[in-house]
Amino acid sequence: MRFTSERFKQRLTERLWHEDSTVHARDAGAGVPPGGWLAQPQAPISRARNQTVDLSGLVKIPDEGRFLREAYRLVLGRDCDPTGFAHFEGLLRRKVPRPVVLHRLASSQEAKDTGNRYVGIWPLVSPAMLRYRIVESVRAAKRVMEARLRRLAWTLLNLQALDRKSQAILERLDAVEDAVMSELGRGLDRNSQAILERLDAVEDAVRSDMARHRTDLRSGPRWPVLHIGERLIVTKVGMFIMALPAGDVRLASVLYGTQERGLTTLFKNVVRSGMTVIDVGANVGTYTLIAASQVGPGGTVWTFEPAPRTFEICKLNVDLNGLQEHARLIRAAVSDRAGSAKLRHNTLFSAHDDPNAIEVETVTLDESIAPGGRVDVVKIDAEGAEPLILRGMRRVIEDNPSIRIFMEFAPQHLERAGVEPEEFVEEIERMGFEIARVDDVSGEVRAAVRAELVAGYSVSLSLQKRSGRPA
Repeated sequence: MRFTSERFKQRLTERLWHEDSTVHARDAGAGVPPGGWLAQPQAPISRARNQTVDLSGLVKIPDEGRFLREAYRLVLGRDCDPTGFAHFEGLLRRKVPRPVVLHRLASSQEAKDTGNRYVGIWPLVSPAMLRYRIVESVRAAKRVMEARLRRLAWTLLNLQALDRKSQAILERLDAVEDAVMSELGRGLDRNSQAILERLDAVEDAVRSDMARHRTDLRSGPRWPVLHIGERLIVTKVGMFIMALPAGDVRLASVLYGTQERGLTTLFKNVVRSGMTVIDVGANVGTYTLIAASQVGPGGTVWTFEPAPRTFEICKLNVDLNGLQEHARLIRAAVSDRAGSAKLRHNTLFSAHDDPNAIEVETVTLDESIAPGGRVDVVKIDAEGAEPLILRGMRRVIEDNPSIRIFMEFAPQHLERAGVEPEEFVEEIERMGFEIARVDDVSGEVRAAVRAELVAGYSVSLSLQKRSGRPA
């Protein structure tokens, strides 16, 4: 017998009727109708739209079944469905406060589609609500602390591994030195002395290299770090003066020079004087600064960054280094069409709701760059929006057969955006590009294997047209 969705709803409704008549039998005196709330005939529903709806009276209803029933009718303008009733009743049984349940209902897409504005959800801070907020705050603090401890443990493990490797190299050198000294005792003075001198030079180089790496890991940047208020730090990174968000631990890799080291090296080697470079997803402007300093007076850098605060920091970095004349900064997200979109957690495709989500402008490169305009190099890092960006720059690609595109390929970001990674690889190939992988450390361009790309975590790609010459 087929187990259809209709039969599932019927069986779930029967179970809820049974629970209403048994579990809630003790509340019969409080007015719970026989057979449960879902079994009762419903009065006509007034479907209000684009109005202000007061929900404060719902929290005073004594019975939870009636509370859910009335909440559905007032918020969504319809009767309870069995699945939704079971879900929210389970939350109430786990002592989730009623205002939280109301907030989830009012935040659903179905409630937003009504255009209504809901008030009275948080009329009072009850003991239950206060307890719930405290618990959630403690859990959030715990998650932050666990993340910091994991990063600290990772750093300590790296330092320990470096120390063990250094010790192993020195032990091997000592063993070779002992063997050479033994040969010296047998009369091979001249040859052994030459070998010994070479070994001394190797040992000195190893010790110098180890000391340099320990300094980089333990001492951090050599330039002073200036704290500008509580939210910004300024220091020198490489040849540039850079401002960075004080609260973003991930940007410590910028200070240590470990962020995308291979791609940065390749990018520096490719960008030359007179070029037009596009930086999509510029963040604080690392690649924009490199490009703007190398294209010279005859070149241009187009920089796109949608997050307001990050955009301002990027603009500040360009100003601090006197590169305003070479860079055009645009506060927008690049996509396949012009309009607007919601930016959550610095991406257009967040897996979680964010109450601080902001609406940002979206543009296409085909509309931003004039027809026939020269484009030599494009860097794309857009947290899953890469397919949209390529589709929105087809004319730019056709106008520039020698274009070079550097792009992040992260399967988890693509899947969150609703794109199958393997299908995206096929789409890139259909556009006429040869796909190569950029080595994370050396910056060497190597052949890309589709199976490895799809199964990997994140990799930097180099795209070039099959008929084009290297940029």
